[in-house]
Amino acid sequence: MIAGPSGSGKSTLTSLLARCGWSYLSDDILLLRETEQNIEAVPFRRFFALTATTIAAANIQGSSVVRSTKERITPQDHFSSIQVQTATPRAIFFTSVAQEQSSRVVPLTAKESMTRLLRLCPWASYDKPTSVEHLRVLGRLANSTAAFELHAGNDLLEQPGRADQLVHSVFSETALSYGT
Repeated sequence: MIAGPSGSGKSTLTSLLARCGWSYLSDDILLLRETEQNIEAVPFRRFFALTATTIAAANIQGSSVVRSTKERITPQDHFSSIQVQTATPRAIFFTSVAQEQSSRVVPLTAKESMTRLLRLCPWASYDKPTSVEHLRVLGRLANSTAAFELHAGNDLLEQPGRADQLVHSVFSETALSYGT
């Protein structure tokens, strides 16, 4: 799962990984639902909304995006990877765009992950009738996934396959299983 505020590189990372064959769920908005076994993510929208920079980096052909806007992309038309209907998150990458040449990944504790999830979903505690359940789901997600800060450097845009290498190395080093 890739999480972060607007402009933090979520869509770019998702597109770069899909270009390399990683399965994907959604570009942006999703619903988390609790099952007896785990937390599942379900997409709210199927299209990707990409900037010109992301379209160029992911080598998406036939696009006519204006630099200041985003273009809707149907991912099935551009990626050979599979769009899945649901996914069980095994890791969360909290992204930020770094003004550095090289990207870096920093492991987070479950507490740090929960803090970041709450910053991204502050509404989870606003509605008293549902806040207990929202907070429980976010807590279960934070406790059941490995979490990382991903500081996205220029290398992700400049080197084809770099996003795949970076995320693959995290999965290998932390013994996380691939899967949907």
